[in-house]
Amino acid sequence: MAAKAGPRSGVHGAGPQTAVRHGHPAAADLVEKGSKIKSAKELWERDRIEDPLISLPTNESIYQNFQAGLMKLGVDWFSGIEVSTIDLVETYVANGYGIGLSIAVPKKKQRPELRALPLDDFPSVSFGMFWQGKPTPILEAFLAASQQAAQVLMS
Repeated sequence: MAAKAGPRSGVHGAGPQTAVRHGHPAAADLVEKGSKIKSAKELWERDRIEDPLISLPTNESIYQNFQAGLMKLGVDWFSGIEVSTIDLVETYVANGYGIGLSIAVPKKKQRPELRALPLDDFPSVSFGMFWQGKPTPILEAFLAASQQAAQVLMS
C-alpha cells in the first residue's frame, strides 16, 4: 500500500485544501498476549461481550467505522473506556483493563505484551490533512514528511 498525495481541492489561495493518503489501514482489536481469545469472531459469537472496549472517543472515524462493522454483524459493543491516543489504548490493554480498538499499521512494531485480532471485514480507516489557503513552505515540508512517513509504515 503506497501513500500518495491526493488531488488538492480548490484553487491555491482560496477555499480548503486537502492531501489524502491512500492505502488505508484496517482496524484491529488488541488483547493481552495471554488472552484466551484467538479471533475477533470468538467475540462476535458471544451472547454478550463482557470485556470493556477501550477506544478513542466516539466521534473518531476509527470508532465509527468499527461500530458500522459491528452493526452489520448484529453485535452491540460500545466503548467502556475512552482514551485520547492509540498509545493509551495499548497501555490500558497491556495493563488488563479490557480489549482495545486500534489500527493495523503493517510496519508498526507491536508491543510484546499485546496481540492483534485482525478485523479484515470491517471498514478501513482513512487519513487526510486539511488546510486553508495557499500552502506555506513549512506546510509543504510537513506534507512531504508526513507522506514519506506513511509510505514507510504502510509499504
